Amino acid sequence: MDTLFRLKDTFVQFLSPAAKRRRTVGPGTPSSSKDHEYLAPSSEPRGRKAQAVAFDHLTSKYPTTPQPKNPRKRAREEEDEIVISPGDSVSQVSTVGSEESSVGSPVDSEGAEEEIEAEIEEELDEEIQAESQNDIEFDAEDEGGEGDADEDADEDEDSDEVMLEDEEFYSEEEDEVDLEAQEAAASEAKVQEYLARQKEFETIQENIQKAKADASWHPDALFLYERLALRSFEPLVPIDWQIDFPTLPEILFTENDEETFVNSNCLASYRGIKALQSLITLGVRVRDKLSVGGYPEKMVAKEIQNYIKWAERDGGYQKMRFIPVHTVVAARSSQTAGSIGAALASQMKFLGEQHMASLRISDGDSGETEKYTRSLPLLYGLVVAQTKVILVTHDSAQPDTEAKVLSTLDLTNKDMDVWNGFAIAFMIIAARNYIMSIKNELEPDNTMTEDEDA
Repeated sequence: MDTLFRLKDTFVQFLSPAAKRRRTVGPGTPSSSKDHEYLAPSSEPRGRKAQAVAFDHLTSKYPTTPQPKNPRKRAREEEDEIVISPGDSVSQVSTVGSEESSVGSPVDSEGAEEEIEAEIEEELDEEIQAESQNDIEFDAEDEGGEGDADEDADEDEDSDEVMLEDEEFYSEEEDEVDLEAQEAAASEAKVQEYLARQKEFETIQENIQKAKADASWHPDALFLYERLALRSFEPLVPIDWQIDFPTLPEILFTENDEETFVNSNCLASYRGIKALQSLITLGVRVRDKLSVGGYPEKMVAKEIQNYIKWAERDGGYQKMRFIPVHTVVAARSSQTAGSIGAALASQMKFLGEQHMASLRISDGDSGETEKYTRSLPLLYGLVVAQTKVILVTHDSAQPDTEAKVLSTLDLTNKDMDVWNGFAIAFMIIAARNYIMSIKNELEPDNTMTEDEDA
């Protein structure tokens, strides 16, 4: 409450005229008390008469200027007008007025005191109302500031949302641009891959035409060379095998069994699938063997022999007497290329002599051209030298000629694992197909007790 009164005093002193402050503040002794200065100090006269005398003395000593009347105040009695004659001086009139005011009756003093108190109360009421109005205005300003702050906060939130939307829009645009760039790059890569394959296909066709123009090629060797060269451009296996080889190109599968080169005949398809999978994964196992410091020659030769056994069972001649048309030469790590070639030539020569002897027609006439019951077969050879497999053929009807190298497979090249596996399978499938073509001429071998499921 004291703080409120002090605030009121400050406003009153600042807003009210000097004359009113002189008129409303009574004489008193200075004090350091914080009490409201409108409260009468202890040194002021307490009686009404004494206060009236003091007030008259104050007004006479400090005359005030007339102030406009407040319509809310009580009406005062109009003072008698002082008429100045030509003979009177200003000092005389002032003296007379002061004497009259000093000699006022007690009743007039009491009325004046009541009027002063009423004025003071009215001024206090006005100041309280003004202060309350200021408080209301201050509150309104605060509320307006809070409203502005809320509006600013809403605007900030809206701007943040707009910025986020813009960022999302730009990020979506960037994602779309990146996606379009990736699609364009993928399309370009496909185009380049297609062009490269077309160029490769043209080169292969040129090589095939050159081989066909060479009369030294055996027909079966030329057919096998063409299949090896085009093994990634034409159908190879039945469509039923696609579920077991999901990563192979769709062009390798066909519904026409006559167009397939790798297939099953007498055994279930799953056995052929399993055997082919072993050849396709051979390159991976070779690299694993090398990583631990091993020698893969024996492992590679064993896998080839396993596929040969499957081909014999699948061809249905595993229990018949026949002379094989294929040979596998596994070179030692320290063996030279010359010794490997000599070993292969020796194997090929032996097989050729065996076929000549079995097919020769003996007529007893010397010096005549030898005749055979059927054409001498083409011999197939697979040479395993470290991490490479060399595919060769030899015409048994021409024992003095050299073997032709069809392809050299590098099992350390992981990009060629599938095609290397198919190439090995082609050599053995070609030998199987020939034996199957003469199966009716073969005799049963009652000495063999091999388990078909082995």
